[in-house]
Amino acid sequence: MSQMTTQIVQAIKSNPSSAPSSAAPTSSSPPKSILDNIPIIPYKEIKGKPSKETLAMVQDHAQSAKSPLTPPAPNGAPPLPKIEALTPYTKVIDFNSKIVTADLEAIIDPHTGQNLVYMAAWYNGTKQNIFDISQWGYNTQTMLEQFWIDLINNNLRRTCYFHNWGGYDSILSLPALLSLPGYTFNPIINNGEVMALTILKKKSSYTNNKGFC
Repeated sequence: MSQMTTQIVQAIKSNPSSAPSSAAPTSSSPPKSILDNIPIIPYKEIKGKPSKETLAMVQDHAQSAKSPLTPPAPNGAPPLPKIEALTPYTKVIDFNSKIVTADLEAIIDPHTGQNLVYMAAWYNGTKQNIFDISQWGYNTQTMLEQFWIDLINNNLRRTCYFHNWGGYDSILSLPALLSLPGYTFNPIINNGEVMALTILKKKSSYTNNKGFC
């Protein structure tokens, strides 16, 4: 096997047409890079201590090589500003005073096919409350009304994130919320979904945004 391999290699070397061509293509030349502008210093000039002329030549090309890394802006516009690193944020954010999370649990009535909310809860990092339908005479509407009153009064000026506010949570709980007197509402709706809802009462505000826990 080794003798056959040697014969094949010798045959390839003896055939000029099979040798790789070192000539540059004539159709197009490769794009120039920044390295093309760096001078080639003869070996005799870099042996020992380089001359002053060599040092000056290298420094000039090194200085001119800094700007081409940022391409010029089109149409004569000024060049884009250099992107600087942002200063690290070191302040401690008190999330307990800014956000609250909430969630609803529901079952499907096998006779009517309706979704019935049987539990609601909220948590803000320091306090929490859970509402069970058994505590309110198995009345979903009453339970949700008390849930909203308690959530609002204990979390003024906080942003509330529901597990599925853009879906079932808003659809199932809004009738109870809208029935409460003394509030005004400012919703943000997208493609039929309530994405956010600001609840206002007198001078206090409470914001509820769509979020995922």
